[in-house]
Amino acid sequence: MWAHLTGLVLICALSLCAAQRAQTGEIDCGSDSSRPKVPSDNPNRDNTREIVKHVTFSPQFCREPKVILSVTTLDAEHTKNLRYEARLKSVSPSGLSASCYSWHDGTIYRMKLTWLAVEN
Repeated sequence: MWAHLTGLVLICALSLCAAQRAQTGEIDCGSDSSRPKVPSDNPNRDNTREIVKHVTFSPQFCREPKVILSVTTLDAEHTKNLRYEARLKSVSPSGLSASCYSWHDGTIYRMKLTWLAVEN
């Protein structure tokens, strides 16, 4: 009896995991004037600014998903060089961390990222 109950619980858990295949969402990074200054990870860059955003998958994946990160909104000062990066910092079955990063004298008024997480 115990073996049957354990098997039933395992089948239910696997079914829940198998049902979850992909999730998507948006991250609003705002303007770079609101981003904290951070130490540069490149000696050729000064005045580096970065904000890290965390996303929780709901429901979480059974294993670490593959993630695609894309910039979908970018409003910047047209009289200055455009300097920005979208960085995927970490991924786990329960969520991801991504950042919006800029440097030097570029001015970003608004930046949004879209992410797609697909079960591996």
